[in-house]
Amino acid sequence: MGAIVDDRTETLDDLDRKIVVALQVNVRASWKQIAQAVGCSETTAARRAGRLRELGLLHFLVVQETLSPAVMSMYLEVRCEPGRARSVGEELSAHPSIRFVALTTGEFEILAEHQSDSKESLTRFLTEELTAIPGIREVVTHTGTRIYKKSNEWARDILGPAAEALGDPVAEPRTPLTSLSDVDQRLIDLLKEDPRRSTADLAQSLGVTDSVTRRRLEALRAGKAVSFSTYIKPGLMGFGVESFAWLDVDFPSMLGVADRLMRLPQVRYLATIAGTESLLCELILADLGAFLEFQSTVLAGFEGLRGARFSVELQSLKRSYIRVDRLGAPAS
Repeated sequence: MGAIVDDRTETLDDLDRKIVVALQVNVRASWKQIAQAVGCSETTAARRAGRLRELGLLHFLVVQETLSPAVMSMYLEVRCEPGRARSVGEELSAHPSIRFVALTTGEFEILAEHQSDSKESLTRFLTEELTAIPGIREVVTHTGTRIYKKSNEWARDILGPAAEALGDPVAEPRTPLTSLSDVDQRLIDLLKEDPRRSTADLAQSLGVTDSVTRRRLEALRAGKAVSFSTYIKPGLMGFGVESFAWLDVDFPSMLGVADRLMRLPQVRYLATIAGTESLLCELILADLGAFLEFQSTVLAGFEGLRGARFSVELQSLKRSYIRVDRLGAPAS
């Protein structure tokens, strides 16, 4: 067994990390595919991944997306009373319309994302539900206009070219689904229990054919009704800095800068926003040296960038509606 340790030492060995990256590239890849990509036996790949899951370090997630075409993202920067950031973060995380919550450094102690499907629900949240949370001193809101990137492949370079063989082909994006059939919902529920469950097993549980199951799963993914991800704390993979960058870009250059940023592996999340700044970017970097290089080399080369501010992510509490801080505590 490799150098698997607990979260305090934040290190895995090279093979562990390659296996994790393979699962980030394609969470439903077979153990044969993963073994070939990382250079070990199928048994070793399965055993190591299983051990990481047993330790509560590695998690396979299925996210059922909101289907309403009217969904609006609102990013909240929250300043708290002294000593109240944790409790405020807990309250925000408990709200069903909050998609993301993180504790951060900087002017504000919390960054959160709220999603609503109507002006009425957004108004109710901002004027009633949010103001009822004790410990909040100030909230600044930013309206999301487009999400450019949501990716969990920030460590892809660890695996190198072998990652290409794990390609997770999804049908060409189509108009997002607006409703689910009973079979669709049952399929999603089964996948939430085990995202790596084979289509044959899924089909047997659903009482349909394997081909029907494959088609429905492809339709759900292409229609943006469901997504898969492999979650692990970046520190365990050797990435010690998680940061948010708020970028002020000239309007004529905004979409060009967004297009360049979304191609960078260290960018985990990217959205255009309406406000003083134009772009919100989440970065995963190895260390402060890499952070400085990103500022001085990458950002410095972007035409139209007028300014930027940064905050360091101290802890993620909620991602894609899932409480990631509570995932998989090792069994006693």
